[in-house]
Amino acid sequence: MEEHEKDLEDVPDMNKKNSIIESGEAMDQLITIDGEERITSHNEFEPVPLTNNLNADELDPETTAKLRGDAIGDTLYSQSFVLKTLLKFADLNWNQQFEEDLCFLWDMTAEKSVCEYLWELSFPSVACGAVAKYTENRFIEIVIGTLANVLCVGCDKTMTKEEIGVIIQELDSDDHLVLIQVMRFISSVAFSSSETPFIDEEAMNRLCFVLNNSINTELLLKTLETTAKLTVDFKLDKNLVNSSLYNAVLTAYCTLLGSAYLELDTKDGILACRYMLENVTNICGYIDRFENATLKLDITENLDGFLQEAIKIIKYLSQEENLLPVTDDTIFFMSAFQYIFINLNVNYSPEIFIAISKILYIVSEIRNEVERLFESTLELECFLISRSTKQRIFKDLKLLSKHKRKTVLDVVLENGPKFHFAFDLKDLKDEVT
Repeated sequence: MEEHEKDLEDVPDMNKKNSIIESGEAMDQLITIDGEERITSHNEFEPVPLTNNLNADELDPETTAKLRGDAIGDTLYSQSFVLKTLLKFADLNWNQQFEEDLCFLWDMTAEKSVCEYLWELSFPSVACGAVAKYTENRFIEIVIGTLANVLCVGCDKTMTKEEIGVIIQELDSDDHLVLIQVMRFISSVAFSSSETPFIDEEAMNRLCFVLNNSINTELLLKTLETTAKLTVDFKLDKNLVNSSLYNAVLTAYCTLLGSAYLELDTKDGILACRYMLENVTNICGYIDRFENATLKLDITENLDGFLQEAIKIIKYLSQEENLLPVTDDTIFFMSAFQYIFINLNVNYSPEIFIAISKILYIVSEIRNEVERLFESTLELECFLISRSTKQRIFKDLKLLSKHKRKTVLDVVLENGPKFHFAFDLKDLKDEVT
């Protein structure tokens, strides 16, 4: 599956505090500058310009040279400021000024050279030592958030298992702002790792607890993203991928989309849908790779909840104004449904079949422009036909216009020979058209 790029984050409002189960508006998690969100990838760091009280264009050469002597890389950020701030970790005296300094350091980590400098100062070790030592939630939130940003830089450096374990322990926090940063940290580590031995049964239970119990939009989205990052490419121990994770993912998704919190046509609604499908697709991948018949049985016995949500999404996409213009998310959604349905051998559903038929009709008109979407939709259509009877398909196709059902059957007859149908499609075409 495709992986999202890791994100850097700006500092949230210093006055915002909440508990794990308290509802709240989702806060921007990407760096926001002049209303524009910026993202960096693991392999390519795009420097993000930050405002400060110095305008380099207005400085004379002598002043610039003096400032450069203490500067970090090509920035005007001060090495001594960073050092003085980190020295305060030794004996925490939490006050507004220190909080503002620490928040500014967090902002500074939008710059690659600042992150590299923090690596030189062994910031991960310093940060983990401070997190283990102190209990001030706001301090812990900012430190872990800063650490997550530092990990976003493509440095050939890693944290020790013990250091990672210190941050993982914060999954026990009841402060949702701390938990959001812990999720970002785990996602950052997972993104750059081929395995995730730092996640054990206790940590997974805590992740599932958050998914099952939180109603905070941002925390749920971050946790769904985290479990998706952990399970992609089989990074997570196969023994930790179970029906409890599957059920927790659906519970979180239904909390987000099954209520008045989000809608499918919103940015967060699309993210929720994507993360849910990434998780279920990854779980199906584990079933396929490790031939886990027990997990497959557990999920198929509890498939109704997923299918109810799948029907809503597919019906939404079957409306032309929602399907077009085609986006990368739309392409992923349909390929995910195709993989999940076939992997779990999902039974025929008239509602899903009609909606898929409508989508196939629309994309068949532009198949050369959306080849991947066309292929996944066609394969899903053929799979559904193979799971039904001639009489049932005949009845359901009658709900479409004559032109649409003829187009759909022509496309299936032309492109679907690899599927075994229990009846002759040509005869069916003659009867319904």
